[in-house]
Amino acid sequence: MAKCELCGYESEEISESIGVCVNCLRRNPQKALEKVMKSHFRWRELINLPSLPPQEGELSCKICVNECKIPRDSSGYCGIIWNKGGRLTTITGSFNKAYLHWYLDPHPTNCVAEPVCPERKHHGFYNLAVFFAGCNLDCLFCQNVQHKYMIKDGKVDLQEGIVLSFSELSNVAMRSKVSCIC
Repeated sequence: MAKCELCGYESEEISESIGVCVNCLRRNPQKALEKVMKSHFRWRELINLPSLPPQEGELSCKICVNECKIPRDSSGYCGIIWNKGGRLTTITGSFNKAYLHWYLDPHPTNCVAEPVCPERKHHGFYNLAVFFAGCNLDCLFCQNVQHKYMIKDGKVDLQEGIVLSFSELSNVAMRSKVSCIC
């Protein structure tokens, strides 16, 4: 049971991490959003990601819509792109390598493409599920939040994922029993 920090309403439907009820979000969105964002900024700070897309740095990153201006020896909003000594690079040290985790999900699977998948009824085929570390979005209740924890403190943690070149990942994807990638 959580209590709304704005109106005092108590309910199991209130997120303890956000602390605002749906009625306050609807009736007083400005004040409610302030509370929500404070909670969100605290979480990003815990894993050493910038609270907002950086705009005061020396190098511009144009890879995504955030268009970060990344300070020296810091990351962009995603946590993947870094300014290392005045040069843009990635957390892996190369734009040809990705930090990720993957697995083969056997068909039939719960994939969103299942209705159109040509292999949906065939056993022995796989969906290649790939989860890249980091993200340029910042959804408050991300369903794949582990990709943010993978880059905690700006480091590659080989207990959390692996570093693969794009050709290595392509080789996995091209296996004869892999019918799709998501």
